[in-house]
Order: sequence, then C-alpha cells, then structure tokens
Amino acid sequence: MPLLRAERRALLPPPLPRDYLTAYWRMEGASGAAEPDECGVSPLASTNTVGSGAGKAGNARTFVAASQQQLSVADNPRLRAASLFWVGGWARSDLDATVQTLLGKGTGTAAATSEYRISRAVGNTISAVVSDGATAHSTPNIAVVTGAWFRFDLVYDGATIGLSVNGGALQKTAHTTGIQTGTGGAFRVGVSPAGNTNYWEGAVDEVLIVKRYLPSPGLLAWLAAAGRSYRDLRDYTG
Repeated sequence: MPLLRAERRALLPPPLPRDYLTAYWRMEGASGAAEPDECGVSPLASTNTVGSGAGKAGNARTFVAASQQQLSVADNPRLRAASLFWVGGWARSDLDATVQTLLGKGTGTAAATSEYRISRAVGNTISAVVSDGATAHSTPNIAVVTGAWFRFDLVYDGATIGLSVNGGALQKTAHTTGIQTGTGGAFRVGVSPAGNTNYWEGAVDEVLIVKRYLPSPGLLAWLAAAGRSYRDLRDYTG
C-alpha cells in the first residue's frame, strides 16, 4: 500500500516537507512483478521478468544483462529533475566486462536526449551524468567492488552535480545550466535511458527521488552505515 502523505513526512529528516519525496521504490516486488511506488504515482513495470532476491533491506530486484531486463515508468513531473535534486539507493554490480547503466531518465545517452543517469564503466567505477539539453557533465569516477553492495547518492544543487558512494564525500563537477526535463523519456532502472543497451547485471534496492532538498554529508554517511534504508530516516537525529 502506498505511503500516506503523513507517513512520508514522518520518514523524512526534519524540516524536510512531506511532498519533497516524489518517488520511492522499496524493490520488494516478486520476480516478474511490477514494482510499486510508495508515493503511489510511478510504479515500475517489469520487462523480461526482472527477478527478486536478498537485498540490503529485505528483498531487492535482480537483473540479468543477457536477458535484457529492466524496470521502467513513463515520464511524469515527479521523476524530472529540479534545481535541488537527490536520487539515491543501493546497488550491486556483478559484472565488470561491459558498460552498464544503473538508472536514468531520457530517450538516449547524447546530451540532447539524456536528462540524468548513473552508470558503471569497465574497471570497477561508477559515475553520474546530467545534461541541460546541449551540454552534458559527468562526475568523477568512483571505485566500487564487483559483487558487493554499495550505497549511491546523486545530488544536484543548481551549481554542481555530485556523486557519493557508501556515504563518502560527494565527488563534484560544475553544472550551472540546469538539468533538462523535456525529453519525455521514461525513468528506467537496469538499462540506459534509450531502453535497449547497457543492461545492468546485479541488483538494485531502496531507490528514492527527492526534490527541493539537499542531504547533508552526515545524512549520506548515516544512510550508508549498517545498510540503512530510507525507512530508517525516522530514526535520524542529525
């Protein structure tokens, strides 16, 4: 059952208003099932029977690249970036042989067609990319470990994009021209924004989208500690 507004507000660290959480997928769905949005607006459809397995908080959705699996939902305003924007969650990458996209939004990977995405490169690193429609900027690469869970948090403050892994310091790149919102592209997990390449091999858990609020370094570190999920925020005291 989707979270009521009062319940969403209770999960957010004060003084974060209740409507700043715009999407939240616990990734508890059964193999092949759609993944409900706890905010009740953006359920993710499963393509090619996205699996289910043990996660960081309960179960997670599992992806096999060779099976071209993905979760996706059509464009809507709650999934588009804002001047203050945060996308976070947990992931595990089980393959280091190809470029893989963890999640993203748009219709392609070129600057004109991409809004935002997080991808893994060959060589055990991940990075985030955002575009204003003409120019795309990428964060520095951050190391991850094949087969190990990691916390990821993409943060945009209107002037820089930053990516944190496992609660570490945000690795930043200047981006002052905003993130485009007009591609009409779907939000996808486990595949590039184009929807047909760079499939993820591994698992994804506890994904959130928050607007008009920037998490503090302390909050990111707290979420990464002990495998915490978004529901644990009710216990966060700063």
